[in-house]
Amino acid sequence: MLHAQRVSCSYMHMHAHAHAHAYMPPNHHHDALLWMAPLLSGGGYSSESLGFALGLHNLTRLDGGLMAGVRQFGEPQDESFVEGLPKALIPPLRHLFGAGASQDAASGVVVCHSTPDAWVPSKFEGWDELEPCPPPTAAVSVGRTMFETDSVPREWVERCSRMDEVWVPTHFHAEAFAAAGVPRERLFVIGEPVDTAFFRPGRLKPMRLPPLPPPSTPPSTPTPPPPPPPPSGVSPELSPPPADPTPPLVGPTPPPPFRFLSVFKWEARKGWDALLAAYFSEFGADEPVELVIKTRPFYSSGDFETLVEAPAAECTVIVKTSIRSHFAT
Repeated sequence: MLHAQRVSCSYMHMHAHAHAHAYMPPNHHHDALLWMAPLLSGGGYSSESLGFALGLHNLTRLDGGLMAGVRQFGEPQDESFVEGLPKALIPPLRHLFGAGASQDAASGVVVCHSTPDAWVPSKFEGWDELEPCPPPTAAVSVGRTMFETDSVPREWVERCSRMDEVWVPTHFHAEAFAAAGVPRERLFVIGEPVDTAFFRPGRLKPMRLPPLPPPSTPPSTPTPPPPPPPPSGVSPELSPPPADPTPPLVGPTPPPPFRFLSVFKWEARKGWDALLAAYFSEFGADEPVELVIKTRPFYSSGDFETLVEAPAAECTVIVKTSIRSHFAT
C-alpha cells in the first residue's frame, strides 16, 4: 500500500516502495489537495492514479485536518471498467470523489495526472470547459506524467513548463524531460505506488504448471524382420507375401502458431502504425505466426477490425478488446 503522511508547512511527503521522494517546498501552507486523473477509465494512468488515491484515502484517515479529494479528468468514464472494480475499492473512492466535488478542494495543491496534452489548454475538445486542469483557483499546480522514450513532444514541454512542479516516476524520465527543455528545478522523481497488500510474497501459493511436452519428432521406421521360409513342398514363387509389420506413418501434429502480443490503447503515441508496418513487412501469409492486439479506443474509432483490415489482408491479426487489464487495488 502507498503510505503517505502530511508534513506541516509542506505539500505531502509520500513514501513509495521505489525509494523515491517528493519535494517539500518550505513556503507553501495548504491543507487541500485535489488529484485529477482518469481514475475510472482503465489503462495505465488509471491504474497508477487508483494506487495514489488509496494512499490519499489512508492519509485523510490519519490526518483529519487535510482535505484530499479526486476528480475524473482527461478521459471519459468507462462504465464496464467501473463495474469490474473490486468492491473494497468503492467506499474509499466514493469518499474521495465526494471530497473532490467541493469547490474548496481546488483552492490548494492540484495534481493533473495525465498526458500533458490534456492540461490547460487541452487539445481534447470540451475538457477545458468541462473540467480544466489545473483549475484557475489552484494555488499550486503539479503535473504527474511520463513518456515512453528519451524524447518528449514539444507541446508537452510547453505545458510542463507552465506547471509549478512536474512529478515523474523515474530518474530516466526526469533526465529526458530536462533534456527536452523542461526546467530541471521543476522535475521531481516520485516512484509509482505499489499495493503491498496485494503484491506480497507468500500471499498465494505458486501455481504448478504441467511440464512442457517434448519436441515432436517423426516416428522412426522399424526394420522389418526377414520373411519366414516357405512351407515344405511349396514353391517360393507361390508363397503368399508376408504381412507388412510397419504401421502406416502418421505425420506429427503441426505446432501452434507463434503469437506476438501487444497491449496498448489505440492512439498515435503508442505507434500502432509502426507495429503493423513492421509485422506485415516481416511475415507473409503462409508463415505460422499471429499478432494479437489487446486494446481499447482513445478518442478514436473502436472499429479496430476495419482499421487493420487493409494492411492485415495477407496475414493474421487478432484484436482483443474485452479482457480487462489488472489495476492496483
